Amino acid sequence: MTTPPPDKPADFTASDILSADAWTGRNAKPFVGIDVVCTKIAVDFQNMRRDTMAECVRRNLELLRGATGADCAFLAALNPEDGTICDVQLARSAFAQCRPEGLAGASPESFPWLKGRLEHLRLSELRDTGAPRKDQTVEAAKLAELHIGSALIVALCAQGKPAGFLALAHALPRGAWDVNLQLLMKLIGTSLATGLERIRTEARLAKLEERTNLFQAAANDGLWDFDVESNEVYFSPRWKAMLGYGDDDMRGSPDWRSLVHPDDLARVQAAIRDHVAGKTPIFESTHRMRHRNGEWRWVISRATARVDKHGRLLRLVGVELDITERKLYEEALFREKESAQITLQSIGDGVITTDASSTIDYINPVAEELTGWRLSYHASHDLLTGLVNRREFESRLERALKSAKAREASYALCYLDIDQFKIVNDTCGHSAGDALLGQVGALLKSKVRWRDTLSRLGGDEFGILLESCSLDEAMRTAETLREGVRNFRFTWEDRVFRLGASIGVVPITADNEDVASILSAADSACAAAKESGRNRVHSFAENDIELMRRRREMQWAARINAALEEGRFELFRMAIQPLQRPESGAHYELLLRLKDETGRIVAPNDFIAAAERYGITPAIDRWVIENAFRWLVSEADEREKLLQCSINLSGQSLGDDKFLPFVIDQFHKSGLDASKICFEITETAAVASFSQANRFIQALKELGCKFALDDFGTGLSSFGYLKHFPVDYLKIDGSFVREILRDPIDREMVRSINEIGHLTGKQTIAEFAENAEIIQMLTSLGVDYAQGYGVAQPQRVVKSAVA
Repeated sequence: MTTPPPDKPADFTASDILSADAWTGRNAKPFVGIDVVCTKIAVDFQNMRRDTMAECVRRNLELLRGATGADCAFLAALNPEDGTICDVQLARSAFAQCRPEGLAGASPESFPWLKGRLEHLRLSELRDTGAPRKDQTVEAAKLAELHIGSALIVALCAQGKPAGFLALAHALPRGAWDVNLQLLMKLIGTSLATGLERIRTEARLAKLEERTNLFQAAANDGLWDFDVESNEVYFSPRWKAMLGYGDDDMRGSPDWRSLVHPDDLARVQAAIRDHVAGKTPIFESTHRMRHRNGEWRWVISRATARVDKHGRLLRLVGVELDITERKLYEEALFREKESAQITLQSIGDGVITTDASSTIDYINPVAEELTGWRLSYHASHDLLTGLVNRREFESRLERALKSAKAREASYALCYLDIDQFKIVNDTCGHSAGDALLGQVGALLKSKVRWRDTLSRLGGDEFGILLESCSLDEAMRTAETLREGVRNFRFTWEDRVFRLGASIGVVPITADNEDVASILSAADSACAAAKESGRNRVHSFAENDIELMRRRREMQWAARINAALEEGRFELFRMAIQPLQRPESGAHYELLLRLKDETGRIVAPNDFIAAAERYGITPAIDRWVIENAFRWLVSEADEREKLLQCSINLSGQSLGDDKFLPFVIDQFHKSGLDASKICFEITETAAVASFSQANRFIQALKELGCKFALDDFGTGLSSFGYLKHFPVDYLKIDGSFVREILRDPIDREMVRSINEIGHLTGKQTIAEFAENAEIIQMLTSLGVDYAQGYGVAQPQRVVKSAVA
C-alpha cells in the first residue's frame, strides 16, 4: 500500500520531491530508489568532465525523462557569441513524436518571449502550444511545428552569460506543471550549470596556460614568480635554460640575491623597494646575474608587484632577457668610438663633422685653431645637444643674479631631470642615450621663449633660465615642459619608451647669495620632486619643510662620514633588569652616540634618518660590532660577568650580502662566545625584509646568537609573522609603556604583546621603564624584563678617539 502525497508544500520532504508520485500524480513505479536516481543525475551533472560531457548529458537526460515520465528531455546549448542555439542533446521515449533537435541553429530573435527569460534558473512553462498566451505565440508556433504540445524550461547561465536551457516536453498539452517538478528542474539545473561553469573555467585556464607557454617560447624571456607568503620562487624552463640551471638547482627557496652581481645588488634592491612603495609603475633594471658556470650575464629584468591594502608585498612576478651579447657589442663599439676620437684628436689635419642638418657635432683641436669662431662655439655649447653648456649657463646665471640684485628684472631657474634616462641608456646602449638627449633637448627648446636660456648641465639634467619671469609664470612653464616630456615617445629600433621629468623651480632674487646656492636649491627642489613620486614639479621656498629636512640630512650624511673617519662615535650600555626571576650576570644593551665637532654628545634620533637615507647605516653597524667586540675582548672582567649583550642592527644591513660574512668573521677573530650576544632588529625592518631577516637570523643562530625584535607593537603588522620569526625576545615599544599607569589601552596593549610573546615561546622586555611604579606594573603583568631610566642610566664603555 502506497502513502498518499502530502497536501501542502510545507509538508514536502526531499524524498517527496524526488519521488514519482509527487511529479506525475501516478502511483509509484514498480521499482524503488527513484529518488536515488534523480540524486545521481544532479551529482553526475555537477561532476561531469569535459572529455565525457556529451556521454554524461545523454545518459542523464534519459534518466531524467524516464524518472519524470516526460515524452522528451533535452538540453539546448547557446553560442556565447551571438546567442544562437548551437547544439541540442535529447532523450525521448520510443513512440514520442517530439523533435526538439529542430531548434538547432535558431537565433534569439526566433524566441522573443523566451529570450527575455534567460536569467539563471528562471522557469518558463508552455502548457498548450495549440492555445498559447498572446506573448507566447511565436514560441508556441515553433514548438508546435516540432510536435511539442507542452514544455517546462529552466534557463542556465555560466560565467555570467546565458549558456542554454534544460527542458521537459510532452507531445500533448497538459495543465499547470507541478510545483514539485519545477523544484526538481531548478535542482538539476543548478547542478548542470555548476558543471558547465567548471568545464568552461577549466577550458579557459587551459587556453591561458597554452597561451602563456606559447608566449614564453616566442618571447625568449625567462619568467620568475616570487610568492612572499610561502617564500617560494618559480623559475620557468626558459629562465633556467638561459642561466644554465637545472630543476635540482632551483628546488626549495633559492636566495635570488646570491645570483645578482654584488656591485649591482644595492641598485636592484632600491629599484624593487621603489616599485613596491608605488613610486614606479614597474620594476625595471639592467644588471648582471650569475650563470651556473660562474660567468656573469647581463639581463634586462622587469617585474610587477602585488601588494595588500597596507602596502605589504604579496607577490612579485617578472621576466628577464639575456642581453650579454648586445652589451659586449656596445662596449666594443664604444671603445672603437673612443679610439677614433683619440686618433682624430692627435692627427695633424683639421677635422669637423656635422649631422644631416649641418649642425657641427665634432671638431678636433687642429680645426679649432684653424677656425677661431668655431672654437668659441665649442667652448660655450654642448656638442651632443647643441645647447648652452654648464660653464656658459653659470655665466649667464651670474649675470641674471646681478640684475636681480639691482632690481632690474625678475628671473627663475628650472632644474629638470629625465626620470627614465638610465633605463634607456642601460637597456639600449650609449647611442640610444645620446639620441634621447638630443631629441629631448630639441623638444625643450621648442617649449621655451627665445630670450630664455636652455642648457644641458650634464648627464640627463637640463637647466632653464627664465628671464622676466615671476615664480607663478615659472611654475606654469615648468608644468608645460613636464607635460611635453610626458607626452613624448622615444623610439629606438623596435622599442618605445615613455618618459617623465622631475623639475625643481627656484626664484632668483636679491636675497640669493651666489650661483652655487641657487643651483643647490634648484637641485634640492628637483630631488624633492623625484622623492614625491617623480614626473612632477616642486618649487623651492626657504621655509619648505621637506627641502629643509632633505638639506639637513645631506649635511648630516657628510658629518656622519666624517665622524666615522675621525672616530667620533661612542658606545654606552644600558642595563636590562629581570622582573620574574633573578639572573646571575650582566644583561645590557649597547647604545650608539656621536660626538659632534664641538664635543657635544648627539643621540641617534638626530642623525639615524640621514644615515638610512644615504645608505650609511651598514658602515655604522660594522663600526659598532667591531668596537663592541674589541671592548669585550680587552676587558676580561666584563667578559667573565657578561650574561647577555644586545647590539642593534639596521634594516639596510640585513639586505647587505657582505654584512653576514663580516659578522661571522668578527666572531672568529674575537673568539667571543656567540651565545652571549643578542642582535636587535626593529619590527619594521624585520617585516619589510621578512625572508632576508629570517635567513640572517637562522645563519647566526647556528653560531649560538640570540635575537630580539625591537620596537614591537608599533606596526602590528608583524603579529601574523611572529610565530615564524625565530627570535628569543620581544621588546615592547616604549610608546605603550610610558603611559601604562594612566592609559588603560596602553596597559592592555602591553598585556596582549606579553601574552602573545609567551605563547610563541619568546621572552619580553619593556622599554621606557622610567620609575619604580612602572616597573611594579610590568612585573604584575608578567613581563620578563624592564629597561629604562627607572632601572639604570646609560654608562659609557667606548670613548671616541677625539678628546
